[in-house]
Amino acid sequence: MSNNQKSNRMLFRRKKLGVALIAIVLALLTAKPVWRALAAAGDLDMSFSGGGRYKLPLAFPASNTGYGRNVDEVLIQADPNNVQVERVIAAYSNGLTCIAPGANYDFLLTRLTSSGTKDSAFGNNGYATINFDSTGLPVQNGTVTALALQSNNKILVAGNLCTGGGNAVGLARLTVDGDLDTSFSGDGLWFFLGISEVSDMVVQSDGKILLVGRMLDSTGTYWKSALWRFNTNGTPDGSFGTNGYLHTTVWSGSSTDGGVREGFKSVYVQSDGKIVALNNNGSGYRLRRYTANGAVDFTLQVNAATGDSGNSIRPVSSNIWVIGSTGGSSGQYGAIFARNSANGSPDASFGDNGKVVSSQPSVWADSAPMPFSFPSKYVIAGWNSYPPVNFGRNEKAVITRYSGTGVLDTSFGTNGSTEETIGFLFVSPHSRYSSIRIGLSGKIVTGGQGGNFDLGFPPNEFGVVARYLGN
Repeated sequence: MSNNQKSNRMLFRRKKLGVALIAIVLALLTAKPVWRALAAAGDLDMSFSGGGRYKLPLAFPASNTGYGRNVDEVLIQADPNNVQVERVIAAYSNGLTCIAPGANYDFLLTRLTSSGTKDSAFGNNGYATINFDSTGLPVQNGTVTALALQSNNKILVAGNLCTGGGNAVGLARLTVDGDLDTSFSGDGLWFFLGISEVSDMVVQSDGKILLVGRMLDSTGTYWKSALWRFNTNGTPDGSFGTNGYLHTTVWSGSSTDGGVREGFKSVYVQSDGKIVALNNNGSGYRLRRYTANGAVDFTLQVNAATGDSGNSIRPVSSNIWVIGSTGGSSGQYGAIFARNSANGSPDASFGDNGKVVSSQPSVWADSAPMPFSFPSKYVIAGWNSYPPVNFGRNEKAVITRYSGTGVLDTSFGTNGSTEETIGFLFVSPHSRYSSIRIGLSGKIVTGGQGGNFDLGFPPNEFGVVARYLGN
């Protein structure tokens, strides 16, 4: 064989190899994405907002620069034209307690469609702004701490209003599509005249609205735990406490035992109308039960271990489930998940004598039981803390799912959890989930924050809404 023939044959083989490589590359580029074949519980739902997450704009609305840094609450609302289609309502803020006088941002919400796009039919082109200026209260800004739906699908919004001299509790009602409902409380708005804060809200089976939080006592020295109850039309319920509200001391008022900081964090109402509330004081949590008219029910008196802090309380069957954090220093925490029987005693069949403690320093901020199609499943949202990256913090948003016996559900995510870094990976990543709800189809919807802590330039931190597969 001549040299020319050998050269031609080698050239031919190289061409065949090149064609084969091109074919392989094209096949890989056009193949069905791996996530579609392997999607499982705990994965981001890629059909939501084109990748599983909706990032809120830093300006909300466009003229209010500085907002959109944190999604404080999320809520699932069924489409009235098709109750099987869900919308996600998100309340968000700039993440600051108070800002300069005259900013008047108050409460801010947006609504997303089932596909994760802004719903322009809500409020003003997808945004709803609730302003308390008409009340005469000198509000500088506000943070929504609780959202709820009434049976007519109207939206209840509760939160804390910064007045310069301290916070005041505010409550408002929006129509189904995000306009202020002036038939509620006379003008759509209610506020408590006094330094106070609200942490949670629930709509009772009879339609009455219950808020819990705390208020400063008459001396201006100590916080007292507080409950407020309203009729469906927003007027105070005179049958509850004193003129519709109750302030009480769950811990002794002495500053030596933490009485300075006490307050209710979370609440639910039993089927018999009795109220179960979770109380924190900075060094521990307690559970208390009240009758339908606000009297103390001494059949439930739970005092948790010192150092345990509760953030959320939920009823599951006849049990009382509490999630929160415990101990630690320098911002490092272990998350706790506790289950108590109906009388408040620890359920020995759950975890270690009624409590599960995470091995990773973390905080669990909110929780939700899965629907009946997932018997005895329970999902928890919060964040895990790791050694700092370069400087500042290193936090990852986390969702964890447990069985009803306190065992990690390994069919969810990676060994029971899914972790996310939402933002730049290499400079003080700051990712948190602060609210979690279960959608109509069993998918998991979370709200929180992504970005980077203490960067000296924008974009810094931003609010996010994410949706995950539940099965």
